[in-house]
Amino acid sequence: MAGAGFSWLAERLTWGGAARAALGATVVALIAAVGARGNLLAGYGWVERYGTALLESLPKDAIVLLKGADVGPLAYLHMVQGVRPDLNLYHPQGLVLGNRLFHPIRTDPKAQEARGA
Repeated sequence: MAGAGFSWLAERLTWGGAARAALGATVVALIAAVGARGNLLAGYGWVERYGTALLESLPKDAIVLLKGADVGPLAYLHMVQGVRPDLNLYHPQGLVLGNRLFHPIRTDPKAQEARGA
């Protein structure tokens, strides 16, 4: 839509090719500048503070099931930076952290049904 509006405006004001290119480059530069502010937050430490506060608030030797947006930051703090090594972090499907409560191939669903699980 914006491209069609820009084309209509350029034709209506009878701009030449150089003016169109200059305005187009200016618009792209403005979009990049606004986007860079949100994407390049090198000094942004909220996620680390949040993750550390959350991990530190858990009891000793806790088992934590992670799901959603918390998986990445909490797993990084725990596994890479060594925050709270006494905890066990699990992803319910076992896809992210590589550890599973039950192995999908070695677990027999019929045996679980027989046990009432």
